[in-house]
Amino acid sequence: TSKRKLLKLVEDGKVSGWDDPRMPTIAGIRRRGIPPSAIRRFCEMVGVARSESRVEIGMLEAAIRDDLAARAPRVMAVLQPLKVVLTNWEEGKIEMMEAPLYSDNVPDEHVATAKRSREIPLTREIYIEKDDFMIDPPKKYFRLRPGGEVRLRYGYIIKCEEVITDPKTKEVIELRCTYDPETKSGSEQTRKVKGTIHWVSSSHGVPMQTNMYNNMLSVPNPDQALSEDPERSLNDLLNPASLRVLGKTYAEPFIKEDIERFYDELRELKKSSESSLSPEPVPLPRYQFERQGFFALDHKAESVPDEGTSPEISVNRIVGLRDTWAKIDSKQKGKGTVRGSGQRRKAEPQVQNTPPFQRVDLRVGKIVDVWEHPDAEKLWCEKIDLGESDGTRTIVSGLRAHYSKEQLMGKKVVVFANLKPSKLRGIQSQGMVLAASNEDHSIVQLLEPPSDSKVGDKVACQGEDVSAYALPDTSINPKAKTSVWPKVQEKLIVNSEGVPLFDSTPLVVGNARCTVESLKDATIG
Repeated sequence: TSKRKLLKLVEDGKVSGWDDPRMPTIAGIRRRGIPPSAIRRFCEMVGVARSESRVEIGMLEAAIRDDLAARAPRVMAVLQPLKVVLTNWEEGKIEMMEAPLYSDNVPDEHVATAKRSREIPLTREIYIEKDDFMIDPPKKYFRLRPGGEVRLRYGYIIKCEEVITDPKTKEVIELRCTYDPETKSGSEQTRKVKGTIHWVSSSHGVPMQTNMYNNMLSVPNPDQALSEDPERSLNDLLNPASLRVLGKTYAEPFIKEDIERFYDELRELKKSSESSLSPEPVPLPRYQFERQGFFALDHKAESVPDEGTSPEISVNRIVGLRDTWAKIDSKQKGKGTVRGSGQRRKAEPQVQNTPPFQRVDLRVGKIVDVWEHPDAEKLWCEKIDLGESDGTRTIVSGLRAHYSKEQLMGKKVVVFANLKPSKLRGIQSQGMVLAASNEDHSIVQLLEPPSDSKVGDKVACQGEDVSAYALPDTSINPKAKTSVWPKVQEKLIVNSEGVPLFDSTPLVVGNARCTVESLKDATIG
């Protein structure tokens, strides 16, 4: 994107400045926390070509992930805290749990700290992730549930004895648990549980603001998108979900100690007359939050707090743990092209025992733009964010007679994501929005994911272990003789109680069910 277009984003206040972590500028990349070594690694992967070319952003993410995995210390942080009280833990008792900072395969020259381990305080009250507890879990759910047991990472096995909910919203606000003192990690105990979750002490946890960054633009090629539709501007292509700020998040105490060390070294460097040509004379604190992703301190180069002060901590997500590039690469291989060989090969077959429903990729999407189909009065054209690195998708739907543009804007929907793209009245549709309808199709209501679901989340059958099967098909042609979609669609219904089902099993995202507004005894398609 040209400097002229970036300047307009700055002048219009769409970003915080040239160093906004979403900006493709040196200052923005540095503030995001992307290390120089990762950029060099990316350049080596891409190589040099005489002709103009584009690469998937997932390739950059893979380079960053590989670089940080070999140098970033691993710590625990809770981004959506749920309070847990260990009722049989002595009041005021603090027990220090020893845990490694780095995996064994990280060489000593990549260890930024003076030691390879840290101590974590365990207390009577702790925080766990909201997603690690479910009141009504499916069969093979191995995290915490009422009456269920899990292991606290580096700690003890705990059992949920009581669930406290908000009397008005019915939201879970606190769990009362007991711990087994004979089950400390590393001890010679033999009792095992299948689930392990991360946690942070509520009294010793370090409060921080967590900035969850995503792609700034909703399309992979803005110049092409603007040339195809001259009436649109760059502002129309901005991704509304490019930044999500989480205010109440907590990390273990090591982070505060490490950040204080970073600022002490910066102050010493400023006092000395020595200057450094290094882009990072003092390495920026970067971490792998276990089960979350890679994060870095949100630090502006000119900002150094005074000695003795305790500034508020803010961290930026650099990249998630999901390997986007591996997914892209596997899709390319599945299409039958051997990279660099110029030859064709047969696509790798799907696992034969994969059930039909598991071959269909149903995901949560969010509608970010809606406009009228230029050649069809009954069709809407929608831009839908599925959390993909290459931007939003354009999907054409027949919802125009049932939903207004205002009703659809910002709405979460369920998308048939691996439907073979096809043209609908001249516009390429890259998926299908699922909705329920009565027998004569006079009433149509969207299949809605849970309110707390995230774009890109998988829609599954309650109680089914999706990890036991192969990935969904790369593409499904609904008109093919051997297509799996008709077999799935005939079993997608809304029952007499208004619950969306596949083959008598509720459709869920995580621990919550999908819904429709009011329809009963309806079909889904």
